Amino acid sequence: MAMIRFRAQIATDPATGMGRPELVGATVTIVQAGTTTPVPIWEDAAKGIPIASSQLTVTPDVFVPQFWADGFEELDAISGSNRVPIDSNVGTRNAAIAAQAAAEEARDAALSGAGGVASDSGIADLVSDPASDTSAALEARYGPGILVLDLDAVLPPGTPDGTLVARVGSGAPPITVYAADEFARAGTGGWGSADTGGVWTVSHPAQMSTVTADGGQGRISVEATSAYRFANLASVIELNQEILVTFSRDTVGTGGCVFLVRGRASGGGVTFYQAVVRIYASTHSGNPGRVDVALGKSGLNDLQDYVLGALTGYTEGRKIKVRLRLEGTNPTVVSTRAWYADAAEPTTWTRQASDSTAATQVAGQPMVGGYLTGSEGTLPQTVSVHDILMTGI
Repeated sequence: MAMIRFRAQIATDPATGMGRPELVGATVTIVQAGTTTPVPIWEDAAKGIPIASSQLTVTPDVFVPQFWADGFEELDAISGSNRVPIDSNVGTRNAAIAAQAAAEEARDAALSGAGGVASDSGIADLVSDPASDTSAALEARYGPGILVLDLDAVLPPGTPDGTLVARVGSGAPPITVYAADEFARAGTGGWGSADTGGVWTVSHPAQMSTVTADGGQGRISVEATSAYRFANLASVIELNQEILVTFSRDTVGTGGCVFLVRGRASGGGVTFYQAVVRIYASTHSGNPGRVDVALGKSGLNDLQDYVLGALTGYTEGRKIKVRLRLEGTNPTVVSTRAWYADAAEPTTWTRQASDSTAATQVAGQPMVGGYLTGSEGTLPQTVSVHDILMTGI
């Protein structure tokens, strides 16, 4: 279980005069439990967007950079056996969250009337009460001025919309991070080492010059039509896996540029499952800015053909997220969806299929790459990978 460790200073709510824990200029470091290894966390349960850095600065009710950007009603912070509510003035995102928030408010009102702390529900909430929860009382209960709190704040990829975004300690299963990279480095002739997952390998040594890191994105330059360029993490070999990638097509062209996310790649990358995202240039004569999504497997065989116009209105440089999920064997359930990074993640899969091809019922590695259709007349075309996260299921 990944944990968030931070310090919270006791403060007084200026609006009510009540004492409560406030996050004051704290530095948040996300570490794997029992280690000092940074791991990604999720900004939003519905969007599934990883935080851009393993460290960020937190101020009262303001989370930078856009931490839980849609806001939350209550964050239960674990301190020993107690949970301290840290309240936000930001509203809820949808009816399901609003209903949950209303139930919590009713519960908290009842607890406040009783002047105590809930213990019978399994979620012990400290209720702000002017008679008992002054700053002095909080300091006496939780320590002089500074609290060190551990939060189970990692939510699993694909958590559906309607889940309270920042509710922690709610039984969410642990997530194993197999690979993660934000490309916060610069270099040519390959991508170097991922933040987690070892060294990136380019599929063919002759293509090393086409794969570069550029301080926040890994770039893939495809220099010929009907040509593929791939990078993979050869040391990450897993069976059940979920891969989340943020990417963009950066070069204006005339044809189609295909971005590929492959999982369970083995046999030198010959066998795999893949999510296929085809982006037509904004200047394309027939399908300007259209984004199509399909599922495939080894040998360029389709599992599910393209959903035409899964996204529309693409302009070069706009970020797209694609999630590929591989679960089980005989059959393997293969699922994918794609959405604009500045929009909420869909709650349904764009494409989903079951497959029992023997060669792909084994563990394999993640790969990402690009391909140009034969109609592309502007060369080279550049695809940027902004971040990648591969987790267990």
